[in-house]
Amino acid sequence: MNSRISEIEAGKANCVIVKVLSRFGRNYLEAGNYIEKIFPFLGVRFIAVTDGFRYRKRRK
Repeated sequence: MNSRISEIEAGKANCVIVKVLSRFGRNYLEAGNYIEKIFPFLGVRFIAVTDGFRYRKRRK
């Protein structure tokens, strides 16, 4: 996962898609930090398919 995060932080991806939210990370606090703060700051969209969870903070 660390290599994927590095690629996202380097701007090589603008969307993260996982099957289940729990597969994104085992540490829920760290995963939540990425989903709610880091990804929106980087303009990255997060989608968890089977959980029906989509997060994208729209830029003003």
